[in-house]
Amino acid sequence: MRALLLAAALVAGFAATASAEPLVQNGKVSLVDRNGKSFEATWALSGKAVYRTTDRTVVRVGTTPTNWSAVKIGHVVDVTYHHDGTTPVADEVVIRN
Repeated sequence: MRALLLAAALVAGFAATASAEPLVQNGKVSLVDRNGKSFEATWALSGKAVYRTTDRTVVRVGTTPTNWSAVKIGHVVDVTYHHDGTTPVADEVVIRN
């Protein structure tokens, strides 16, 4: 019984660690909501998603740091994000064009 509980605890620990990993998507910005500090991006394989940004979201054009106002409809972006509940929150947005 103890071995079973230990095995279950280890599996749960690995699952928690895996879900804490940052997620990455790349696609094209299809909507920008400046007031709501969010943007929608369309991905080739998985449809689209709306990403919320925060004061800690890093925005870059290539390797050059910039700010939230640089994100525009039509830009191809790489988004590193995590989930806050079911909401994707952008940690980093890299504009590729």
